[in-house]
Amino acid sequence: MNSKSRTPLTRRSFLCGISACIPLPFLEAMQAGAATSKEPVRLVWLYTKSGMWTPKFTPTETGDKWQLTPILEPLADFQADVNILTGLRHANAFKPNPVVNRHGQDAVCHLTAADLGRVPGIAAKNGISIDQIAARSVGEHTRLPTLNLTIDSESISYNANGDRIPAESRPELVFDRMFGERTQQSLEQMERRFRRHKSILDDVMEQTVTLNSQLGSADRDKLDAYLTSLRDVERRMQIERRWAGVEAVAVPDGVQRPGAKPARRGDYVKVMMDLIALALQTDQTRIATFKLGAMGCQYPELGSPNTYHTYTHGAGTSEAARKNMIAVDRERIGHLAYFLGKLRDIPDGEHNLLHNSFVHYGAGMGKTHGEGEADGDVVPNLTAGHAGGRIRTGQHIDYGKKPLTNLYVSMLQSAGVEMGSFVDSEGALDAI
Repeated sequence: MNSKSRTPLTRRSFLCGISACIPLPFLEAMQAGAATSKEPVRLVWLYTKSGMWTPKFTPTETGDKWQLTPILEPLADFQADVNILTGLRHANAFKPNPVVNRHGQDAVCHLTAADLGRVPGIAAKNGISIDQIAARSVGEHTRLPTLNLTIDSESISYNANGDRIPAESRPELVFDRMFGERTQQSLEQMERRFRRHKSILDDVMEQTVTLNSQLGSADRDKLDAYLTSLRDVERRMQIERRWAGVEAVAVPDGVQRPGAKPARRGDYVKVMMDLIALALQTDQTRIATFKLGAMGCQYPELGSPNTYHTYTHGAGTSEAARKNMIAVDRERIGHLAYFLGKLRDIPDGEHNLLHNSFVHYGAGMGKTHGEGEADGDVVPNLTAGHAGGRIRTGQHIDYGKKPLTNLYVSMLQSAGVEMGSFVDSEGALDAI
């Protein structure tokens, strides 16, 4: 074979026999292949609940000459790596709903963009979140299709049936999920569980063929949504089963298993961000979501002992409430800067993880909950990373009421996912 026609080896290459695949040791051919191949784009969604004091977040200048605002000052070392995106609407998330109020819609709709009241006869029905759409194309390449983390019990990810996908809040369990030892006993237990669940799913699918012909159109739609959810469960089980026999990734030198979550909120957020960076570094996943701010967050170390939600309700009339809201917003942007620094310090091919990532940082509200406010459904957003050189950065762009979902489409397209629209999007964003 001519050397020019050889397929480059990668660090994920395997020797496969009839019943097993064994990872190859590191070879020089892998080094050569890495120099000519493009590294994958990692997608990360960071979310903070209850909004942001946008007057001190949004720069007054647009283009590439914008100045850092008080809230954005922690990003001074990353100004060339970020885009501030204003004028992006999340219209469906602000439609009044009899079951889920604005506080609920804030997180529930952040990644789904769903109109919860869109289905006749159902008061509140969510849709699939954008990270799970990405997982359908990207997730099968890694042990963890997505990594979903939170600082509390609330997840921002939803499956195809609109059901919440649990998110992990305990650092030590996240670490074990990535690097935990796989014994023969645990593999056998997993195989038994897979066969049992597969048998149940097959039986349900078979029975619904007959049932479907006896139902009206509305019930058939409900049944189809239920079956879609079951298929997602089956697909996740198949992925888990396929990766179960693959040798676990070694823990990088110097990395220690984290203990229980730290008492100080800022330290807790950073530990979770360390785990996201570690998962991306070891290619355990290429898709992550993290809820890093909640309504009840308190930051006494900043001189802000009340809940963040309390400050949002008082900020319209109280200078003290505004100052506290700004202090917390700035602290959270500081957490983002910490995460970007982690990504920048990790080599990835010819560049680093920050270059090869597309990170979204956003909130589901602005300076108020949106009620009675002009343009109240326009929410604060910024992105970081270069998506492997596929997007322009260092800009402040005002999109003047474009759907936020346009950004989500851009993110997936940058990762090679063929996607033209998502919910209310009009296509991908221009100018980035």
